[in-house]
Amino acid sequence: MYPLVSSYFAHYLFTKEKYDDAAEKYAYSNIEFEEVVLQYLNEKKYQSLSIYLTKLLSLTPKYSKYKGKRLLLCSFLLNELLAKIDNLGYQEYQKLNFLEKSNFNLNSNMNNNININNNSNQINDRNPLIKFLTENIDDLDLESTTFHLQIQGKFNESYEFSKMKVL
Repeated sequence: MYPLVSSYFAHYLFTKEKYDDAAEKYAYSNIEFEEVVLQYLNEKKYQSLSIYLTKLLSLTPKYSKYKGKRLLLCSFLLNELLAKIDNLGYQEYQKLNFLEKSNFNLNSNMNNNININNNSNQINDRNPLIKFLTENIDDLDLESTTFHLQIQGKFNESYEFSKMKVL
């Protein structure tokens, strides 16, 4: 796809309030990242912004040269996912959170070897946060991601991510 054509087409779709379609096209355009992000933020179109960031992440090569860009995109997407989870509310998130229903108890297992007797595929299927962390483990930084998760009160997910990242 040609970047200039994508730019014009994306802008056209955006002005027609077809934000999701525009997000797909913006990923192929030559419009600056900051300009596109600010455009979506000004319109409060966070879902469409997530589409743009996800598409941009999928188009960004996994070479070390692009590690910073991939980290930035994953951090934006993680922040958006945590905001969605916060909007769900505690009760609804607990329905998704397979870890809370497991045999995992951080306090009682601190001095013992920690065992989680769950199938990791089940965890990934039920918990969108763990799924995201697993899929993007190579692009996320251990310290900043665990810090961000803990600030949001996602201690189990922070522990799981740390365990995945170290192993």
